[in-house]
Amino acid sequence: MMTKKQLLALAALPFIAACGAPEPAVEETGAETAETVEQVLEAPELPADMAALLDAEFADFGSLTYYAGSVDLNGDGVDEWMAYVAGPGACGTGGCPMRIFQRTADGIETKGQLSVVQLPVGVFETSTDGWRDLAVTIGGGGAQYAVVKVPYTDPVYSSNPTVSPAVPSEDEFTTVAAFPEM
Repeated sequence: MMTKKQLLALAALPFIAACGAPEPAVEETGAETAETVEQVLEAPELPADMAALLDAEFADFGSLTYYAGSVDLNGDGVDEWMAYVAGPGACGTGGCPMRIFQRTADGIETKGQLSVVQLPVGVFETSTDGWRDLAVTIGGGGAQYAVVKVPYTDPVYSSNPTVSPAVPSEDEFTTVAAFPEM
């Protein structure tokens, strides 16, 4: 669960990623390095077929980084994927795009194309139309940082987390995708 203090500390990181600034260096010796490497290795990697879809969609946007995580959104026992797309061409001052992917018998289906998203993102315990409500961080571009509840609006999640039906929420949520801890 993210506290407001942790959320605000992470809020500045999308601007670093969006501007293409290098990440802070990690020292090559000592216990801190081993801990950092372990945290990075534990982060789930977006499946190659889903990354290929994003590579094709954002082909004209230069170098991209995907921050992803999986969670069962519809209660069928199979995880869906949340993929945050970071890069200088893909992001603006309000945030970056995020995609929600579901595996089906026919391949991969996109269940959400959200704009202006900041990290972290996750899920609430509540659901709409049988799908978990998304916890999406918004802010930047003149807007205050906040977490909003984005409902599923059959057949996909609402695309703009800064307008209705998304609503601000202070409820606790489970983080699915975030920047790796340094």
